[in-house]
Amino acid sequence: MSFIICSRKKSMPKVSTAICKKCNRVKNCPDYNLFKEPLLFPDLEKDERHMKKKIRQENSQPSPSTEKQLTMSFPDISS
Repeated sequence: MSFIICSRKKSMPKVSTAICKKCNRVKNCPDYNLFKEPLLFPDLEKDERHMKKKIRQENSQPSPSTEKQLTMSFPDISS
């Protein structure tokens, strides 16, 4: 019988795989997925600190209320 360390619970208990299968979160559980499909090269496992964080891009264009209307003046060409 194999056991998985459950990182979802604060005390991180060892839980049997039979109980893990009955859990509601089994589809989204990273611990169970790692047990079910082990890493091919565990030395190359990415740490969370090495992963790039998404940078939230704010709207670079100013809103219409902050825009200032410029007037255009053309030279008078009268012949």
